[in-house]
Amino acid sequence: MLEKINRYAHGFVAVPVILACKQKGLFELLQHQGSLNLEQITERLGANSGHLQVALRMMRSLNWLSRNEAGQYSLTYEAELHKKIPEDILSLYRLPVESYLKGEQQPALLKDWIERSSQRWNVEDPMIVDFLDGMLVIPILLALHKLAVLVENEGRRLFSELSAPVRQELWQLFESKGWAHQKEGHCGLTDVGRFIADRALITGITASYT
Repeated sequence: MLEKINRYAHGFVAVPVILACKQKGLFELLQHQGSLNLEQITERLGANSGHLQVALRMMRSLNWLSRNEAGQYSLTYEAELHKKIPEDILSLYRLPVESYLKGEQQPALLKDWIERSSQRWNVEDPMIVDFLDGMLVIPILLALHKLAVLVENEGRRLFSELSAPVRQELWQLFESKGWAHQKEGHCGLTDVGRFIADRALITGITASYT
């Protein structure tokens, strides 16, 4: 389970970089040109060399790029996975999640995103699914922790302080992830859910750098 949390955090950082590389034309360039070194890629994309090196290292860590002895980069088969990342996912960065949980935003702000997550983003690759989930669940977990509603005990039910519509959406998300289940007429955390809740702040370290 800790590996999944790490994947959430990795995705929260990696997805914007992947989309930036796509929009800049990195994948298309290497697909058509084959192997190129850093200087060639920098020149042809008009990119910042320092930022590009960071992005290339990340792509290599994903096994999406290979680098030969001459310092030339080329795409691997796994790089095709970049096409599975929806470009509108970046709008999750701008959603006022904490304000929404407080009932200060329009209803169903997260509804479509939670449904897409419940459907595994229509993606088969488990790493990409976790990367995309990270974009959604990290802001939610941090906001829930900040508002002190990610707890339950004998006198306090899960999400009891939240409005009914918000509570229902969170139940759907948590149940789809196996973090919660129906218990005696209300939703309670599973062992996995408690593990995630107890480690919510781990993801905050990642979010603070974005």
